Amino acid sequence: ENIILTGDVVLENNYENLKLVKEQLNLRFKNHYIAVGNHDLSQDYYKIFDEDLFLLSENSVDLIVANFSTYNWKPTIKNQFEINKFIKNSKNKTVIIFSHFLVWFHLTEEPVQPNGIDFLLKEPQEDHLEWLEIGEKNLIFISGDYGNRGKSIFCEYQEENNRIFIANGISNNTFDTILDLNIFNNGFNLEVIELDY
Repeated sequence: ENIILTGDVVLENNYENLKLVKEQLNLRFKNHYIAVGNHDLSQDYYKIFDEDLFLLSENSVDLIVANFSTYNWKPTIKNQFEINKFIKNSKNKTVIIFSHFLVWFHLTEEPVQPNGIDFLLKEPQEDHLEWLEIGEKNLIFISGDYGNRGKSIFCEYQEENNRIFIANGISNNTFDTILDLNIFNNGFNLEVIELDY
């Protein structure tokens, strides 16, 4: 019924390609949300899709689908403010953020390599996510620029600060997977589904 895409929905971001993507999404899904990727960004993207920030409360979980495809891999200052206001005003205990780039790749204990570091002018530091006012809530970060280095999914749980980092991308490989997110009144689950090409 609903789909969240973590960017690079086109290889070439011209009007015709982006329009075709939107038509296909409208045919198949009630709602679609895109965490804009570097291949998507153009003036034509905003002619077709209008928005690059989505703030959704679904039962027990808050979903944030944002544009991190910027020179510093952070949302704009305006979007940072909107995201933090949304988190602060919600009573939900879990926040799931969707991005294209693995903006957190330097914060994991296990090494993880994004597909690329496009747009990034300076390596992220330890304080890269400090703009995010998450408080005591659980944070899950799902990013999509991953998968063409021989692995389909990465996941790390950091118990000390209630964070989970997930990388999952589709690269037309036999090991590609998608995530099925089911949200209930008092919780949610994520299931990894292998794609059968």
